[in-house]
Amino acid sequence: MMATDLPFEHIDIVFNPKSSGDAEEHARKLSEQLSSQLPGIPVSLHATERAGHARDIARDCSGWVDRPLIVSVSGDGGYNEVIEGIMQANNPGAVAAVLGAGNANDHDESTSEQPLIDSILAGRTKKLDVLKMTLGTGQKKVTRWAHSYIGLGLTPAMAQGIEAGNKGPIKELVSAFRTFGELKPFTIQQDHRQIRLDSLIFANIPRMAKYASLSDSGEPDDGIFEVITFPHRQKVRLLLTALKAVTRGLTEGTRARDYSFVTTSAMDIQIDGELQKVDAGTEVNIGICHLGITSLA
Repeated sequence: MMATDLPFEHIDIVFNPKSSGDAEEHARKLSEQLSSQLPGIPVSLHATERAGHARDIARDCSGWVDRPLIVSVSGDGGYNEVIEGIMQANNPGAVAAVLGAGNANDHDESTSEQPLIDSILAGRTKKLDVLKMTLGTGQKKVTRWAHSYIGLGLTPAMAQGIEAGNKGPIKELVSAFRTFGELKPFTIQQDHRQIRLDSLIFANIPRMAKYASLSDSGEPDDGIFEVITFPHRQKVRLLLTALKAVTRGLTEGTRARDYSFVTTSAMDIQIDGELQKVDAGTEVNIGICHLGITSLA
């Protein structure tokens, strides 16, 4: 491959050395492969030191050259930080990629078409949508980005329950059912109405790979996101709905480009694999940035 044909100017690999998914080992192996097969492209390893550090690294790397490739060796949470850093940098030439190495790898499993190393060597890219969430108004407004989903109620509760429990499929399942039994409904205000829910999910991918199929028609580049609501109901009915999501998939969701509501109590919102605490009375808007991020094809 001639120097003029190199697909990227620089490759930055971001990983959490304290990850439970051997992220450091995967990152170093990828770095060695790329240095050997693409000797004309500088490759740098970046170990994160704190929560939010991957966001800062991705933002800085997006500003160094016109066409960097930033690879997150992580689960959904670490990749979320990289996506947010690239979006904050506003460099349309930056390319994002993820090598799944976490507890949940929904985006990687939903969008990957071939092994990551083959995609990098080919240098082919594609555009994907990004969910945009704004919290509050005016000078206090906070903007967050999500590559896969934003969830309230059941989604963050399950994530916290699994994180607090022991790892492993059976133990995680036990933790999930325990959390499910303790789940409490929440209320949002929308169009001057109070709506009581057990779960509310905004999804940019058709399935949460580890748990449930959310849609039979959604795609990560169609400019529309899925809205899946679980109205408050008896635990047995909610459990049946959850089992349907895992076994057959959900088909009764709606599709939207914009969705707004106001929180009536303090709550956690899950953004991909990250949690955001939100105060009562916060105005929340979910939108979508159509083809807002460039990823490997």
